[in-house]
Amino acid sequence: MFHYPNDIGFLIVKLLACAGGALIGMVLTGVLGRVFFRFIGMRSPPRPVTLFLRIAGWVGGAFATAWLLFHGTGGWGLGGSGSGESAGENAISKSAAESKKQPPTAGPTIRVTMLGGGRVKNGAFYLIEGNPAPRPLAGVQEAIQRLRDQPTLPVGLEIQVYADSVARQHPAVVDLESWAESIGLRVSVVTLPRELP
Repeated sequence: MFHYPNDIGFLIVKLLACAGGALIGMVLTGVLGRVFFRFIGMRSPPRPVTLFLRIAGWVGGAFATAWLLFHGTGGWGLGGSGSGESAGENAISKSAAESKKQPPTAGPTIRVTMLGGGRVKNGAFYLIEGNPAPRPLAGVQEAIQRLRDQPTLPVGLEIQVYADSVARQHPAVVDLESWAESIGLRVSVVTLPRELP
């Protein structure tokens, strides 16, 4: 119901404010009841009526104060901040979101060499380290997903671009780089001045 589960001091202050609201409500309904009964010609209201008005005022004042403090205003009364969250909670949620965006920094790296010229057949621009068969983008994606199912999860992808590979800004390089980043891999593109071995 309340938005400050870690701030016990602030919660206690709010509960005391609710108690104060209950007291004000009880006194106010008692006074208004006396005024009303004098207005209609009675000196004072009957004792059961007075008791009922005080209990109703006590309950109503407590609920009204609690609603203002705990029901989404986020501050003290109608002029509250409206956020409903403490600065600590905001900081925790922001740091959690940032940690989800950042890929992990330790673990094995997959190396993919970009081919070019006559070495590219049927869109097979990619050569995965340890596998001599060139692959198209879908084949590389499938191989990387299989590696990610292994106990030792790869966290990095190194794309090697040689002098006789396709250019660094070629769609084949950009597409692989974008896809790898989208699944949370740490991507680096290494441009090598020599030709493919």
